[in-house]
Amino acid sequence: MIDLPVRVLVVEDDPDWSDDMKSAIKEGDLSADFVSIGRDAEEYLEKKHYHLVSLDQKIPQVDGGALSLDVGVELTRSVRSRYPLTDMLVYTAYDKTEIGAGAGEEAPILHKNELDGSGTSPDGWAIEVSRRLQNYLPFYFRRAGDTLPPHLASISAFLHRGLEDEQWHRCIAHAFDFWTLTLRLALAQAQALSRRAGTRCLTANQDSYEAIEQALGGMLASLPPDQLACWRPYIGAGGKKGGVGRRFLEQGSGCLRRKRNEFVHNTSLTPGKSVFDELREPLFQVMDAAAFWASFPMVTQVEQRDHGFQGDFLQGSAYPWPRHELVAPAGTRFDKEHVYLKWHDDDGEVEWIDLWPFIHTEFDKRLGRHVVWVVGNRWKDHWYRCSLQTGETSRWHHPPEDALRVSRQG
Repeated sequence: MIDLPVRVLVVEDDPDWSDDMKSAIKEGDLSADFVSIGRDAEEYLEKKHYHLVSLDQKIPQVDGGALSLDVGVELTRSVRSRYPLTDMLVYTAYDKTEIGAGAGEEAPILHKNELDGSGTSPDGWAIEVSRRLQNYLPFYFRRAGDTLPPHLASISAFLHRGLEDEQWHRCIAHAFDFWTLTLRLALAQAQALSRRAGTRCLTANQDSYEAIEQALGGMLASLPPDQLACWRPYIGAGGKKGGVGRRFLEQGSGCLRRKRNEFVHNTSLTPGKSVFDELREPLFQVMDAAAFWASFPMVTQVEQRDHGFQGDFLQGSAYPWPRHELVAPAGTRFDKEHVYLKWHDDDGEVEWIDLWPFIHTEFDKRLGRHVVWVVGNRWKDHWYRCSLQTGETSRWHHPPEDALRVSRQG
């Protein structure tokens, strides 16, 4: 029984297996989206954030196309590289040696016979799906330690160890830390997007997480939905019951804020497993929001080389940050000291958004390296910012007031 709102994508071209899979997964109280071709899988992955992709390794790319090992291998690699916090279950009815040689170490390969012992029913497949989803939090935090922005990556590593060792008091403390930094990053990102779109840019006028939520919600409501295309799957696409970001703000951040207040004021609560279990679902929603930065990483220290650009990708807790090539449209200009975010609107065109000054770098002479800062809130006429390396918050003594001119809320 999975007690979290998981989303599963199943890619299976055999109609008989697909029908049986739907029945088996329904009996396990799960739901999933089913597609039969590679092209549809790619479209679904663009529109939703999935926690698990189940893939038949040999599938056609288009309707009526031939079964192709290459399609399955490329889709496997694409999910692993573009959606690193999505788990995968890859299986085949063919020879595993052939499949494994094509897929490398991108995902473990299971034979259909190994899934159920008979090769005629997908019941074993549904059991394996449930098993993986039950272990999604450890999977997520293990991989997040290498793929999320620096301090979020460090917190993820702590959470992974805490879950393994059942150190629930540490898990609870780190869960709240994970939430607060995710919320601050989301606020700074929304401020940069609002400045880009020319819509109302808000900030919290007090040291309050509720005020930050209100400011973030106000900006998301003002931004054109088509300009939030790549962020919507991670924070909630909106609909009849609320706008873009409602899932993160109400079901995630708001719930954790209230739980934290209850925990702080109720000294009789013992920080054990039962308390952490109460945090799982809202934490799960915050994990979805943070997963955005694993798929759409922030980059700094961008320089042009002979054949393109290279930059430091803000992923993982280790310094120096990993340096990779990045693809940018012709004519794109980068300031080496700024932080940029990979982005695309509904048209699918990739661009790099300048996050300055809301997320910025400064060279710290004492440390001898660059430090990334996330601007937080304005309180008593002073700006405060949070280090993306340590999570520590401090007053910003010489902020660029003109660039930070925003409307106050809260």
